[in-house]
Amino acid sequence: MIPSFKRTTILTALMSLTLFVLLLRLGFWQLDRATQKQEIAAEYASRRTAPVIDLAQLDEPDPDRIRWRRVNASGRYTAPDVLLDNRTRFGQVGVDVLSPFTLANGTTVLVDRGWIAAGSARETLPAFTTPTAPTEIDGYAGPPVFSGLRLSAAADTVEKLRPDLLRVQRIDLDALASQVGVSLEPFIVYLDAAASNGFDRRRPVPGDGSARHQAYATQWFLMAAILVIIMTGLIYRKKNRVDPN
Repeated sequence: MIPSFKRTTILTALMSLTLFVLLLRLGFWQLDRATQKQEIAAEYASRRTAPVIDLAQLDEPDPDRIRWRRVNASGRYTAPDVLLDNRTRFGQVGVDVLSPFTLANGTTVLVDRGWIAAGSARETLPAFTTPTAPTEIDGYAGPPVFSGLRLSAAADTVEKLRPDLLRVQRIDLDALASQVGVSLEPFIVYLDAAASNGFDRRRPVPGDGSARHQAYATQWFLMAAILVIIMTGLIYRKKNRVDPN
């Protein structure tokens, strides 16, 4: 029969080992996230210096090839506008305003025109205008912004507020295309800060935040080290109490 001390020691060791492995996995996961962010930031920086792409000259735009590239196009904004909900900026809740933009060749891209503050109540819709006259857009191409966690299929629901206005919790281009009534290109155009017909466009640089993930990784690794020190001390003290010799 295993003595009580040994059973407790074995159980404590197994629990500590499980927690130790978990802490290490969390730390390495954060390091992996930091590496991914660094790669995105490097790709963004290198592609921003490449020549500007005229979207009208692309027969079938490849989202991977033009990702983070500067783009421009001529055409006009069309309805409906899309509000990307629950976008926080400087501690204030608001929405990103995205509008379909149809080029002269008939293709349509979704343009992120920037952020505006939300109303005092959810029923109070933010006031903004969308031009209908022909215009030009300048910005960069990128994937849809990630917004929140997908907890259920309800997160992808397109809420129709008015015939000319939709609200979503996350960007699903296929779901939006069915509501807009035309096919949407598989990328977003993020309007430049200096471009007209936009709102607050002080966006974080794609890939920014790797230092935060590195800091989180350091915290997890420190917790793993502290756990080893604590459990080693506890086991040693128990052993001495049971067998002082």
